[in-house]
Amino acid sequence: MAAVNLSRSKGVSGVTTIRGLFIIFTLLVLVNLSSSLIKKDQLEELKENIQKLQQAAVTRKDNLKLDRFYIPLFYDDFMHLMDILSETLNTTMGDFPPVLDLMNDLKTFLKATKKYIDKYLETTAGEIKDYEEKLNVVMERLTRLEKHKDEL
Repeated sequence: MAAVNLSRSKGVSGVTTIRGLFIIFTLLVLVNLSSSLIKKDQLEELKENIQKLQQAAVTRKDNLKLDRFYIPLFYDDFMHLMDILSETLNTTMGDFPPVLDLMNDLKTFLKATKKYIDKYLETTAGEIKDYEEKLNVVMERLTRLEKHKDEL
């Protein structure tokens, strides 16, 4: 009976159950700490990459603002030149309709192209806005995760 009690209290290796659990707990804590240090480095790297992406989004947004300003001016100037050229061709070659038809077709094509580019710029602006919002959400989550890790 004494042998049974001895084997229950000290286990097979002669270490008590509480000491064995303490050793396992200590090893788990050490493994968890080392893995959290690795993740903290990865977290910092992610945060830096997201900041770079945010800067790229700001640059893209600035370029889009310039495009939205200058492209309509370009088209307006070009359409004005097309009108002047059409008038000049009409006065100099009054009875030469193929050129005037070509000019009208070109003006129609440019108007359609302008509409397409305006729509593209508008769509791109919406995509950039969505992209910035998603980056902000990810950055907020990373900041919360970083604070949570610092508390632990």
